[in-house]
Amino acid sequence: MNGYAGSILNCNLSRLTTAKISISSYAGDFLGGRGLASRLYWEQAAPEKEALDPANPLIITTGPLAGFSGLAGSRWAICSKSPSVSPQTYNYSNFGGSWGAYMKFAGLDALIIRGAADKPMYLFLHDGICEFKDAGHLWGKGAAQTREMIKGDSSIWGLHRGSTECIYGKENWLNNRENDHIPG
Repeated sequence: MNGYAGSILNCNLSRLTTAKISISSYAGDFLGGRGLASRLYWEQAAPEKEALDPANPLIITTGPLAGFSGLAGSRWAICSKSPSVSPQTYNYSNFGGSWGAYMKFAGLDALIIRGAADKPMYLFLHDGICEFKDAGHLWGKGAAQTREMIKGDSSIWGLHRGSTECIYGKENWLNNRENDHIPG
């Protein structure tokens, strides 16, 4: 499948489990991250669940051009139900930067996250798998300091030397700016 890594990874933060789904049944029908994200959300989300319910999925996707070095080749998307509108409805956001490319280089076309961790953690994606890593030592740090501390984790450098992009989660909170802090 040209442009696709081949896998969608389902991560459950409550159970600390993962399961892979093949991209092959989606790639021909849903071009790009937005189409894939919308279809996955349609299949995975229960309409009666509130936006911040642990059962409501947060879906991160790339398209077939993620990792392409040309103009706009590293777009990626996040979709879920939004708590900021009434009534709560499906919401989609599109981003640039290197995160989408690195997700593709990790062997993934999409990541479906649900559940609620019982302690702070981050997801380390590499070689098509997800490791649930303790993030207690990162709680309360700024985004730049957190990024540097994750980069300094010797257990991940043997596997992957590259960019570290961060999505921090508490109530679907997204941050990658210098002066903001992870809510505690």
